[in-house]
Amino acid sequence: MKHFASYGPRPEWKLDIKAVPTLLQVESTIRSLQKNKAAGADSVTSELLRAHAPATSRQLLPVLAKASLRALEPVAFRGGELFLLAKKGMDLISLVAKTFFVHANVQHQAAALVFFDLKAACYQVLRQALVETCDSDASLLRLFHALNIPPAAICELKEHLAKASLLVEAQVSAHTRALVTDLFEGTYFRLSTSADLTLTGRGSRPGDPMADILFAFTLSAFVKSSQVELGRRGLLADWPMQSTRPDFIAFDGPVFLSCPAWADDFFLPQSSHTFAGLVQHVVASVEVLQARATAAGMTVKYGEDKTAVLFPAELLARHSSLLDTAEGGLGLYIRDSQAGRHFLPAVQAYKHLGGILTSDANPMPDLHLRFAHAMGVLRPLRKRLFGALRFDLAVRRNLLRSLAVSRYVHSASSLIFPAPSPPLALAKDLVSFLPFYGTTGLVPQGAMRLLSPSLKPFMI
Repeated sequence: MKHFASYGPRPEWKLDIKAVPTLLQVESTIRSLQKNKAAGADSVTSELLRAHAPATSRQLLPVLAKASLRALEPVAFRGGELFLLAKKGMDLISLVAKTFFVHANVQHQAAALVFFDLKAACYQVLRQALVETCDSDASLLRLFHALNIPPAAICELKEHLAKASLLVEAQVSAHTRALVTDLFEGTYFRLSTSADLTLTGRGSRPGDPMADILFAFTLSAFVKSSQVELGRRGLLADWPMQSTRPDFIAFDGPVFLSCPAWADDFFLPQSSHTFAGLVQHVVASVEVLQARATAAGMTVKYGEDKTAVLFPAELLARHSSLLDTAEGGLGLYIRDSQAGRHFLPAVQAYKHLGGILTSDANPMPDLHLRFAHAMGVLRPLRKRLFGALRFDLAVRRNLLRSLAVSRYVHSASSLIFPAPSPPLALAKDLVSFLPFYGTTGLVPQGAMRLLSPSLKPFMI
């Protein structure tokens, strides 16, 4: 009650009938729920809701309609229980990064990729950047203090939040903005191993799907505005886009490479005709993004597996004089007038996004990493599970595929083979799973297909 009493008055809004869900929309949402998903604290699964979608939608419609008409979410909807889940990298972004380096190498260009990793601060200022919340100035000052915002940047950030109502710029109705504002008030969560309730004061409740949607909206606006500034300064990568597509692929126009992003991570491609020019472009572009991130209340984490730049091996080996040195490693110093100076590590291989990326598009380090992950599961269970005859063979195969083989082949669809050796190494690794499968299985067929002399390795 004390927390709600600290909120200011809500802005007035007019009814927008499009913001009220219909019976058809509710039923369509229920039917689109994915199967085989774990139940939450309420023990309600998607299979239970889909058992009789018409009846379920009729029971839920009055609750959802009332919440929409009043722009007031039920208390039970405002919180939930958190579970620790491991996240997987987005393989599509990894494929774009590999393709960029392959294209640059073919064109004899000096290319680099700058990977950015944002702290949770981007989620923390999410609600203030999207809509006008009911938080007081004192609450905002406490928020800035918790984010460790430099004093010189507080006024700039306050001005940014005062005019950066992104939903208003997107011409979203006042009714819908009131619904989004209500989503941010009084949200709470409880850890799965704790009985304490935690009231959220930044962003939305962790684990809420709405948090990811609205964060993607905010990050897209940040990347788009940064891209315009980089283009104005001539700091965009030189990567010509194809104006045509094959007949079997829908073509809506050329796709311009911006900053491919996944969750709170994204990368910025850079290119130049010389290594010296490449280093200058990287420093200038990172300083632009760092300054804009600081002004928006975001915090960039620097490190070899966080925010780092992936340079060609030749630059690191023969032209290291172009780089700076700190703590025994090569990199570049990035200046930020608000947050001080940062050191951007320069790496030859970047371990993130579910695998290992190299500047020469060599898939061998990625294959070795995924094979080590798979064998790390196999070795401890080799005799106790996979070699135990008391377990049915079909059960052992399914467990092998889900626990081990999936760790190895989860990104194999985007491998780029510059020479015959990587496909042979892939086949060799797949053959190592044969003793665990017995005489038949899906993986041996794939391994034999790669080893067959009548079939050539696929070249991408």
